Amino acid sequence: CMRGCALWNEALTSNCSKVCDKFNGNHISLSKLYCTAGCNDAIILYFQKLQSEIGPLPSPKLVPDSLFDKSLKLQWKGVRLKNFKYKVQWKLENNPGNWQYCQKETWNNDSIIQLDNLRPYTNYQFRVILLLAWSGTMQFVVSEPSVVISTHPSRVPPSMIPEIVRTIPADSSISVTWAAIPFPLAPILSYHLTIQEPTKEYTIFK
Repeated sequence: CMRGCALWNEALTSNCSKVCDKFNGNHISLSKLYCTAGCNDAIILYFQKLQSEIGPLPSPKLVPDSLFDKSLKLQWKGVRLKNFKYKVQWKLENNPGNWQYCQKETWNNDSIIQLDNLRPYTNYQFRVILLLAWSGTMQFVVSEPSVVISTHPSRVPPSMIPEIVRTIPADSSISVTWAAIPFPLAPILSYHLTIQEPTKEYTIFK
């Protein structure tokens, strides 16, 4: 067990079973089991101490004048530890549990993060994730979320059109219901409805 406790640092890039094999061979023995148990206990204590020293991660903040329709920059004032991965997650406003990893992020230095391929005219929140991984085990240290950040509207109009989901005709009127565009890319100022009667070549816009 004492030997395993001394090998924990080497096991961070491998696993406890492999480092204990060096002294006990590839066969399972009582001494190898004790070595592996001591190594795992030492690693658990190390990461508990590490998380205690790190404390709560601060929330990222928007860099002034960096906000566009599909990109922005975040400033994060937490301390980046060497040999550990940091990632940025996003979620839509009023969607509490659905955090997703940003697909295109660039850390320009230890505090500025460039995010690209965002949706225009969308309300986001962001957070920073510290990934603690060893021996196939993953733990996360999560920052507080940012305030809601709204990307700018797109200059390109949306290619989607509203889908008509129901029409109810009457003697002299028609009731039409359509589904809203989920991500309109820009403010919707109005809807235009076209009514056509092909047999009489009749067209009207509403």
